[in-house]
Amino acid sequence: DCYLYALNMSDGSLAWKWSNGRTNDKFSPAAVWPVASDGKIFIVAPDRVLTCLTADSGKVVYRTAEHKVRESIGISADGNTVYSRCMEDTVIAMDARSAEPVTLWKADAAYGYDHNPSMMIEAGKVVVFGTKNGLLHAVANRKMKFHGRKLLPGDVVWRHKIGNSVINTVVAPSEKEIYLTTTSGIITRVAVK
Repeated sequence: DCYLYALNMSDGSLAWKWSNGRTNDKFSPAAVWPVASDGKIFIVAPDRVLTCLTADSGKVVYRTAEHKVRESIGISADGNTVYSRCMEDTVIAMDARSAEPVTLWKADAAYGYDHNPSMMIEAGKVVVFGTKNGLLHAVANRKMKFHGRKLLPGDVVWRHKIGNSVINTVVAPSEKEIYLTTTSGIITRVAVK
């Protein structure tokens, strides 16, 4: 019904609901997987806007259409950084602590046009995500070295072709080991050397 809902944990009653004003469910936050940090909720709905709401009341802290984000979001282990993918090639990192939209870095990850809604997962010094066409990517989330290469935040560390279907949200117990499934039924363990 085009709303994002927050429920009270004690009894499941409605705490608040929020709409981006779109009446077409194709652009609403209806199928969004939110992330949270420091009393704020972050979403990237199909309206291509990054939205930050207060967790207690659902009031808008900010909305920004600076980047064409769409449904793919993640948050750092320390809760300080929100990651998102744009619809074409670009990965962004936003400051989760700020009361206004602050882009920490933006980089071309060269994955082409993609709207896979799976989450971006931080695994040590990398952020891992899959695409709609079976490519698993790892991008640096800070300055690092990998096999002698000096990398900056957003640089592609590695990529691996798993198949030709959507890669679901991955599980990454560490930056050296990643588990994933695809919509074609493939289950894969990736060991990073």
